[in-house]
Amino acid sequence: MSGEDAIESFVRTHVVRARRSHAGDGLAWFATGAPADELNGVLRAEASRLPEAEAAVVGVPALWHSWPGHERYDIERELLARGFAFVEEEPLMTRELPAPVEVAVEPAAVAGVRIRPATTTADLRAWATVWLGSDPDPAVVAALAEAPTATYLLAETSGRAVGCAAAVTAGDAVAVEHVVTDADHRGRGIGTALTAAVLAAGVAAGASTALLTASPDGAGIYRRLGFASRRPVRRFTRP
Repeated sequence: MSGEDAIESFVRTHVVRARRSHAGDGLAWFATGAPADELNGVLRAEASRLPEAEAAVVGVPALWHSWPGHERYDIERELLARGFAFVEEEPLMTRELPAPVEVAVEPAAVAGVRIRPATTTADLRAWATVWLGSDPDPAVVAALAEAPTATYLLAETSGRAVGCAAAVTAGDAVAVEHVVTDADHRGRGIGTALTAAVLAAGVAAGASTALLTASPDGAGIYRRLGFASRRPVRRFTRP
């Protein structure tokens, strides 16, 4: 998959999550309205469209994406000139599906851990608590429930949620999102098992490509799972 195709798959797997979104030439954004910056964002934008983008996500926390070296969507200079703050740089990575997910630990093999879909409001509240590391705002839980193509996965031990992940499908792509393991349970392979479960959910939904953005700590793990870097993305927040 080319870097350009990877960007468009990234866009598609975000705009399907939101009650309001736009994915057109020169601008793509999504807004769930929830008070969490990962649930609202400007995904790609030409510099000339920034006023329109700002109006689209006004009033909610949002992540703004700049694609370094892209002739149309490298907007870092313009964002910094507007006082935006740099948050992080991550690689956008993809792998083809279906293909064997060669991992050291399969979901069923993590001792004492059960991975299952989060299907009720209580499940989604537990999921969001792991993801955010604190009790979630009810609006966040409501926004999660409104994403029709998202499958939320919980990892539990002794009935307690200790890990979370999400599979978001759009057409032939599945995004691996929000893979988090509770600090007390890291190093057991739970995150890897959750990723494998997301890929399995994507295959079941008919996806032929998986994509994600990886933290510095996670990039090596995802490469071992067959993901390859396509291009970097840099994220910013509005002052």
